[in-house]
Amino acid sequence: YATDRTQTLTLDTARDLIENPPNCPYCGNKIPWEDLSIDHRIPVSRGGLSTLDNLVWVDLDCNLMKGALSVDEFTTLMTFLKDHPTILTVLRTRLKAGGFMYRRRE
Repeated sequence: YATDRTQTLTLDTARDLIENPPNCPYCGNKIPWEDLSIDHRIPVSRGGLSTLDNLVWVDLDCNLMKGALSVDEFTTLMTFLKDHPTILTVLRTRLKAGGFMYRRRE
């Protein structure tokens, strides 16, 4: 897939991310550096590219939960799950444990 190889994460940029963590666009929380992840807004599996306009800093939990969903689909899911905290807890736990690995049946 197409990438812009002229953009690199410099040491100064990394320090700034640690000292001034961004807010996750999905959950709105500040992202501690150890949970910092990069998401494709339009997933690669749906034709999204690894270009700067399609990449965003996100919380690792949100990135794991979003998977191959579009931003609109993920936002709708999260809105639903706000009213169903038990389902949200189970879903997060399973995703962190790798419980939703999709494998082709033979």
